[in-house]
Amino acid sequence: MMSTRKIGMRLRRLRNRCGLSTRALGKMTGMTQVAVSRLETGARNFQAPTLMKLAGALGVSPVYFFIEDLAALKTSAAAALKKQGVTTSKRMLDA
Repeated sequence: MMSTRKIGMRLRRLRNRCGLSTRALGKMTGMTQVAVSRLETGARNFQAPTLMKLAGALGVSPVYFFIEDLAALKTSAAAALKKQGVTTSKRMLDA
C-alpha cells in the first residue's frame, strides 16, 4: 500500500498539472487551503470521502492515488481504449 506521503505527492503533482492552487482545490472540495496542504505534505491522513472529493475535483478515479506504476497503467488504458476504437491523445492519459 502507498504511504500517505506518496499519495500526497501525487495529489500535489496532479493539482499543479491542473493549474490549481491549494486554495482553489480547497474551495472545489469544501476544504481549507491548510487542509489540502497538510494532505499534500503527509501531515494529515486521507479519509476515503476526502480522497473521493479530491479525485472528483481533479477529474481522476480515486484509484489514481494508489497505482504504483502509472506508465504501465497508461499503456494498458490506451490499449484497452484502442480495442474499443477510441483514439487517445498524450494529454488524455497524462494526469
